[in-house]
Amino acid sequence: MIDNLPEEFIETQTAKIWLDDEGIINLVSKGKQQEGLKNSQENWEAVNRIRQGKVRPIFVDIRNVKFIDQEGRKFYAREEGKDLVNAVAFMVDSPLSRIIGSLFIGLNRLPVPVRLFASEEQALAWLREFIE
Repeated sequence: MIDNLPEEFIETQTAKIWLDDEGIINLVSKGKQQEGLKNSQENWEAVNRIRQGKVRPIFVDIRNVKFIDQEGRKFYAREEGKDLVNAVAFMVDSPLSRIIGSLFIGLNRLPVPVRLFASEEQALAWLREFIE
């Protein structure tokens, strides 16, 4: 997915973020990095810019995430998140990415529906239900 980026995308220190033709925000983590609060804030600001003022579903590819610290996870799980996104699909493919996704969901009460997926097609099909 990260190989087929559209012309318009935002690159942060830890992710590449864009809006696809269907209106789904895509956030794909770069490299095997650890993410902290500063990275989470930078990514969220990019999501805010890319969403074009509309609440949208987001596809988050965490297959390359090594670790997100507690402050970063809490920042992503804030109640204010529902003002930017209305559903979150996490893409996982390994025991580590599944653990990271499960921990994130289990330790944080997200204000929107959230699911883990091993199939990009299934994740995007689920997110299409939330396009306004």
